[in-house]
Amino acid sequence: LSPTSTLRSPLHFFFCFLRYLFYLQLRKDILHCRVLVTHATAVHLFACVLQSELGDYSDVERSPTYLSEFQFLPEECQTHSFLQEVALQHLHLVGHVPSQAELLFLERAKWLPLYGVDLHPVKGAGGAELQVGVSHSGISIFQHATRLGFFHWPKINKIHFKR
Repeated sequence: LSPTSTLRSPLHFFFCFLRYLFYLQLRKDILHCRVLVTHATAVHLFACVLQSELGDYSDVERSPTYLSEFQFLPEECQTHSFLQEVALQHLHLVGHVPSQAELLFLERAKWLPLYGVDLHPVKGAGGAELQVGVSHSGISIFQHATRLGFFHWPKINKIHFKR
């Protein structure tokens, strides 16, 4: 090390590691359908994953099946046409180092509708299948991924349930 170089604090490395763990957890949540994504968003996020894991896209180095090594979405959603779109999007991320690709992933993921919502299955009136979503801002009620209601924490005085 030269006398003019600066050392990063241990806290910086801790936050980089924490961000990486958060990125991995979001990937897992998307794979297991705990966070729902649109087709276009899934293409962009998966391309960021490829850039982080494999680096720059190269026609010479990549076989036609290089994407089949990765499971990003449930099997029935990860079609051949989807993978082709991801490969095209991967081309646009050339030059990004892994940490930049992971940050792009997180920046896009934070705008997902169920980002940061912990869903719990419940039975509604008449036996309807619902989900209660708990987040930092309040409680949401969902039916088939559609939000039916939202209650802000400051307005909640009491929570009551029946078994």
